[in-house]
Amino acid sequence: NAGTTLQSRDLNISESLTCAAFINPDTGWIAGTGGCVWHAVNRDETWIQQNSGTTSDFDAVFFKNANEGYLVGQNGTILKTTDGGNSYVPMVSGTLSWLRGMDFADEFVGCIAGDNGTILRTTDGGDTYTLVGSGTRAWLRGIDFADELVGCIAGDNGTILRTTDGGASWQPVNSGVTGFLIDIEFASPQAGWAVGGSGSMVRTTDAGATWSSNHIANTCDLRDIQFLDEMHGWVIGDDWQVDRTIIFSTENGGETWTVQDSLATFYPKQIAFTDLHSGWAVGAGGMLLHYTDSLSTVPEDHPVFQPSEYSLQVFPNPFNPTTTISFSIPIAAHVSLHVFDITGRQIQTLADRRFDAGKFDVGFDGSALPSGVYFARIEAGSFAKTQKIVLLK
Repeated sequence: NAGTTLQSRDLNISESLTCAAFINPDTGWIAGTGGCVWHAVNRDETWIQQNSGTTSDFDAVFFKNANEGYLVGQNGTILKTTDGGNSYVPMVSGTLSWLRGMDFADEFVGCIAGDNGTILRTTDGGDTYTLVGSGTRAWLRGIDFADELVGCIAGDNGTILRTTDGGASWQPVNSGVTGFLIDIEFASPQAGWAVGGSGSMVRTTDAGATWSSNHIANTCDLRDIQFLDEMHGWVIGDDWQVDRTIIFSTENGGETWTVQDSLATFYPKQIAFTDLHSGWAVGAGGMLLHYTDSLSTVPEDHPVFQPSEYSLQVFPNPFNPTTTISFSIPIAAHVSLHVFDITGRQIQTLADRRFDAGKFDVGFDGSALPSGVYFARIEAGSFAKTQKIVLLK
């Protein structure tokens, strides 16, 4: 959409951006490598570079409100601000481990997760920290509290740790996956999600006590997940097979996920939404995307592929159990992409919305289907095409 705004050209950021935090559509912070921090005011129209006082790489930024915020990252770095980032004060972490995620359970109690099983806890509003036993040496990455007592941490080797006492102690729970998990998010006190490599997505409906698989696509490493409420959520990741950044969205509490946008890859790190119409994504090379209706703008040195004709392709084909369905449209159009079985019964909807002109890739997972012949059908404006696909198990 023409309303999409890209700020990286104006900011001229040379560092990679790794994290973002927005407290409302007008006010936010982004941070990344080399100690870089930028502050947004006036709904993304004005960006102010802030002085962090360090050259350490940041991996997480967390703001409670317009004044109080935190940056954590390399070599146990913790910075705190009480004036909206006009000044940052280093806190004593007591560790040299890389710190990768932070969240607060209430105004005073919060935890930080990091490499080598590191968990730090504060009970005085982020002024002092103590090490808490994790029982693991895994790299711990994402952390989120469901309420004042219950929270979970996600990390490598399918690690999920759970607390029921505000982070004073942590116990492992079975995630059902063995790959790395990068981020974790509670949409409500009971419903939560964790995402990671090779399309790994696991879901809980009992506040993190048990988890079940909700796989998206084998070729997509999922980097970040965010829910605005119990119904509306987004996931961003990299599809390494086709070298694209993919953004998935759900409007029904994660029962189904659709590809919202497919972009030339920029190695995304985080996505941040404040409402249904305002969001940001950050990544390598100073990439900053501002979402309004579609995240389909990329920098001038990463031009969007503009096809000259319609197309529909599937690779690999035959496949087992996942494949990528690619389509191109030369002009913006409403696109319907469905999969049918050999009897003509529709078994899955992969896309049903308006797309800008471009090339897009959608993952199709046939894990729950028997071997056989299926058909992918696209309709976009006056264009329609059906492609035979074969699932061989």
